[in-house]
Amino acid sequence: MMTGARLQGLLYAGYAKLAAKAGSMYDVYRFDDPIAVTDDVNKIARIPVALAAEKKFAIPNKYQTPTWYCYADGRLLQPRDILIGPAGTFYIGDMQPNLPIQAVETNHVIAIGRGSYDGGDQSIEFYATGIPCFMQFKREDIKQNQYATTMGQAITHWTTFIPLPEGTLKQDDVVQDENGIRYIVDAPDFTSIGYVAHLRLITI
Repeated sequence: MMTGARLQGLLYAGYAKLAAKAGSMYDVYRFDDPIAVTDDVNKIARIPVALAAEKKFAIPNKYQTPTWYCYADGRLLQPRDILIGPAGTFYIGDMQPNLPIQAVETNHVIAIGRGSYDGGDQSIEFYATGIPCFMQFKREDIKQNQYATTMGQAITHWTTFIPLPEGTLKQDDVVQDENGIRYIVDAPDFTSIGYVAHLRLITI
């Protein structure tokens, strides 16, 4: 009898065969504790992966579109697994039943922390490090000061996709990218592809 689980296994086996023919080898990382997530200790497999902008492999991925169809053996994968290979670093997003796996391309590596105050000074304790994510510029606002004669202070906003489990990312957490630039988390929303959050650039 064909059950849903059996059908899903057959589909993933088919994706594995396609990836073996059309894909490249990727290292797979899985983390429980989000610290240095792509260290060797978190590497669980090396498998063929084929990535495509659409199902027929006929068009290139569009600029600033981080989501891809991911053809790989889904029996070996889970949401938030990280893939590192020839085309860059990705993480697994959706794994909806009977549908292709979705992968999210990343373009930054971040640490995430939470502020505490000691004697009036804020210190940041980072609870996640080495997290690949996708950051995309959204807009820039100008904050006016009614008492100043200058044009105002620019506040830059970014939309970010972050592969962390539900309940992790909080409002006003601090994100620091690989260049040491810091942002404040605004309106984190947990979705089927991980957290989608707005970041505001911290300006001095």
